[in-house]
Amino acid sequence: MDRWNASAGPRDADVVAAWEKLINEQVDWNDWDVCDSAYVFCDGCVVKEIDSLRRDLVGSIEGLKVFFGLERLSIGNAQISGDIKALSNLTKLHKVALSGTLVSGSLASLSNLTNLEFLSLSNTQVCGDLESLSNLTLESLYLADTRVSGNLASVSSLTELRELNLRNTQVQGNLASLREYKLLRTLDLHKTQVAGSLDFVRHFRNLERLDLEGASGVWGELALLSHLRLMRTLVLTRTNVSGDLRSLKSLETLHELELKETRIVGQLKVVRQFLELTKADLSGTQVTGHLTTQWRSCCKNLRELLLKDSQVSLLPNVQNEALLHMHFTIEVYPQLALFPALVNLDVSGCPLNGAVQELLLALAASPRLARVNAARSNLSGTIPNLLRIKAADVDREVWNWWVAPLSRSLQTLNVEQNRITQVEGFSSTLLNLARQAEGVQLAPKLLQKALRLGVEINLEGTSLTNTSEPLRLLRSGRVKRTLEVRKTDKAKGYACYGLNSQQLLISPDLFLPEELCGCLPGWEGNGTNCRQCLPGRYNEDFNQSQCMQCPDASDTASVAASSVDMCLCDFGRIHPKEPGDAPGYRCACNMGQALHGRACVACGELHLNCSGVGNVATSVAPEQGWARLAPKNAKTFRCLEPAATRCTSSKDGQCAPGYAGPLCISCAEGSHSAGHLCKPCAAGPRKRALGAALVLGVAGLAIAGFVWRRRASEPEPSAGVPDAKKAALALLVSQGPLLLQLGQLWVVVAKLGTTKLDTKAEKGFAVAFWEQPYVQWLQLSAQGLQDALSLECSYGSAQTRFWGAVLSPLAPLALLALCGLVELFSRSSGISLAIKALTLFFIGGATSCAQLLSCQDTDGGGNLLGEHAFRLAMPELKCSVPSWAPA
Repeated sequence: MDRWNASAGPRDADVVAAWEKLINEQVDWNDWDVCDSAYVFCDGCVVKEIDSLRRDLVGSIEGLKVFFGLERLSIGNAQISGDIKALSNLTKLHKVALSGTLVSGSLASLSNLTNLEFLSLSNTQVCGDLESLSNLTLESLYLADTRVSGNLASVSSLTELRELNLRNTQVQGNLASLREYKLLRTLDLHKTQVAGSLDFVRHFRNLERLDLEGASGVWGELALLSHLRLMRTLVLTRTNVSGDLRSLKSLETLHELELKETRIVGQLKVVRQFLELTKADLSGTQVTGHLTTQWRSCCKNLRELLLKDSQVSLLPNVQNEALLHMHFTIEVYPQLALFPALVNLDVSGCPLNGAVQELLLALAASPRLARVNAARSNLSGTIPNLLRIKAADVDREVWNWWVAPLSRSLQTLNVEQNRITQVEGFSSTLLNLARQAEGVQLAPKLLQKALRLGVEINLEGTSLTNTSEPLRLLRSGRVKRTLEVRKTDKAKGYACYGLNSQQLLISPDLFLPEELCGCLPGWEGNGTNCRQCLPGRYNEDFNQSQCMQCPDASDTASVAASSVDMCLCDFGRIHPKEPGDAPGYRCACNMGQALHGRACVACGELHLNCSGVGNVATSVAPEQGWARLAPKNAKTFRCLEPAATRCTSSKDGQCAPGYAGPLCISCAEGSHSAGHLCKPCAAGPRKRALGAALVLGVAGLAIAGFVWRRRASEPEPSAGVPDAKKAALALLVSQGPLLLQLGQLWVVVAKLGTTKLDTKAEKGFAVAFWEQPYVQWLQLSAQGLQDALSLECSYGSAQTRFWGAVLSPLAPLALLALCGLVELFSRSSGISLAIKALTLFFIGGATSCAQLLSCQDTDGGGNLLGEHAFRLAMPELKCSVPSWAPA
């Protein structure tokens, strides 16, 4: 078989070109370029072997199905796809290695390859049942990380197997099915469903690798493995195996020992027997032990010592104090070096129960130790500065200060969840001090140095006893606060910003609470010292030191109110204060409502002219046509007609210009009564006109009396034809008083009557007859005289109204009294005068008397006035006040 000369080195273009010819079935057997490639080996014109680890090969294995002479196919981790069924007729195949490619298909496609000795399809899309391979003569079978399933018993006939790797598959079965695999060197059933006793290896002698991790159904004693002296890798993690670690002392060639989370017991010192050991994982076991001076001369190849959650105390005891004070370098005394190759040490969760400096000083001369995980191990004390170890005994010489090799190799130091109280220095790129039980004191400028060197320090859940340096870094801008809140504790009522730093991981509520934290809405205080707002108080803002008092007439339903809207008003709801007032809130009625008592009532029900919010019934102006009968009184009454003319809408419920008194029934100063209306007084010398009118009136009465008396004293005319003028005058004299009374009654009826104006001009207003003001003098009463002559314009409305109301009923009585005096001196004359006086003044006097005694009990809408009822003639006088009481 001709092979390409590998020493010459293939050209990439030639390799790819040759592969393309293969997969596309374009091989020209007269063209020797294919066989002369770097990975195709031929015997004459027959391709015998394809072997390449190139990752840039792309294509399908379908093109290989014509190479019936192919014996070895090995292509790994390339972008090769296709169904393995393409290999089903290549019966001369001895080796198929396609791990890490994109091939797929069922194992049943390979059942005809009876010459197959090596099959590796790990990490592919292959599926199928193991039983499909039972007729083959396999010596090596690698199907890890595939979708293969089946039972181990189905391949029990493959007794020539040396390597069997079925990790991360769906294979199940009992380990006893493998008893006849006496030639087996590698058995990897990592995370499969197999079960059974370790007794199945009783007859094995060549086993070098055994991995049963995750097979919880596997059980047995470690002693069953003691005869496997060639064992290099033993992985029994998370199985049900038990026993003493010393049972494995005979396995002197062990390189890897993983017994994590098993029921193993024993002493850690057994590990010293495994001189070739590179990794020991005893995490979660019951193994115990601590460091002694005997550890100095062992474990020269040990790179990983994983003891997490075991019972190992590790720290040197008093008898081995030399480990704490003497540090030997590899260069001078290599035989005395402690863990010279150790890279990773994990003792988290172990009962170290000592000082952290004891652990670090014991490891100070380990030149390759990069990771130390001692979380949750009950360590306390001070982390020493490994760059300046004082009074160190190095190579049998005492140094004043010494730079430990560990300071150069250590990358990660994890002492999370311990009781560390002080840090003198650091030498790692990651220092985890999270969740310490006590406050930690950092050496001066340690944080500043860490930020400069790119060291990551984790202080989450840890408080600092000296905060001056971090405070200085924050205020100087070396580290900055985040823009958003990073931590919220609703139970304690605070939230905190974080730090914009990838190097410094903190819990802000413990790091710098006064600078980074504040109280949540509904709480008050500073930093993390927050307390809930008491009932009746609220806080809407973050980091507010004091809660605000709820507006008057409001209270909260509970504590910790976070909004003014949580203040529940006794009436209405919360509204901002009016413009011009101090900023804040108030309880106020909504739009269209007014406060009446302790409740908000619709303004329409109270006949109030409301606008905006926060209306109070006692101060809002009534609607037009309505008025208050008492200041600051919420109740309004309909004014007498014409209501809209008498009463305007004003804040104090005042009358329209020219009107006064309750329900605006009277005329104000400067106005005079004209029926039901009040009109402004006309300009001019009203007093002189009034005096002239009185003189003329008295003169007219005197002349009329004289004429009447003269006529009465003349003798009766003789019989004959009557004179027309005399007849008319006689008729007027006899019927005059009756006509006068009819006129007086018309005035009374006119006062009671109203007429509606045109709704288009003045809707709802009511006025008297237009001629009523001009005939009121027919009443021959003081009040009628007042209205007819507009005396209010001359003597004032109040005074005129008072005297008119008093004199109107009294004047007729006074005349009757005078007639009585006349009767004393002239019989029948006084009675005659009294009858004439009653005829002239009775209706006017009676009407005035009725007005003086009557009350206005209802408003213009017929609603009772109650205590506000008033006298019609004297509106200033309440009906509830006795007539004789002073107004």
